[in-house]
Amino acid sequence: MLRRGVVVSCRTFSTSRAQMKEADLIAKAFVNKIREYGQKNTGGNLISSSPEAAKQLNDQLNRLAQKFQLASADVVAKLPLKFQEAKVESSVDALLEGKDLAELTASVKQSHESYKKERAAKLQAEKERQLALNEAQNATQATKSV
Repeated sequence: MLRRGVVVSCRTFSTSRAQMKEADLIAKAFVNKIREYGQKNTGGNLISSSPEAAKQLNDQLNRLAQKFQLASADVVAKLPLKFQEAKVESSVDALLEGKDLAELTASVKQSHESYKKERAAKLQAEKERQLALNEAQNATQATKSV
């Protein structure tokens, strides 16, 4: 019995050790790739770009420099970019229209009560119609039997 427990625990330990070794290899490869990109980034240029991509970038910068009558493409690359932050309105806030939870709960309860009253009135009207129909049927049967 003890031997069986030792074998099972050894087996579990050996498989988890292999999985940890695999995870370590993946983590090591990931860290190495990050370091590699860090070394490439020291030049300030595009990382892993082809000569065509660099040429297209320079062409675009030169075109913009000519269009806006700037001294060179370097000036275009260093222009400050200022983006306006879009104002996003929450659809939930728009639906609530400034109401708080207590007001919303009260309005739901009020509409529920009015629905219950309307439903009770409709049921009462239906019962009255049913009684009138039953009385009419009874009256026609009474006249037929006479």
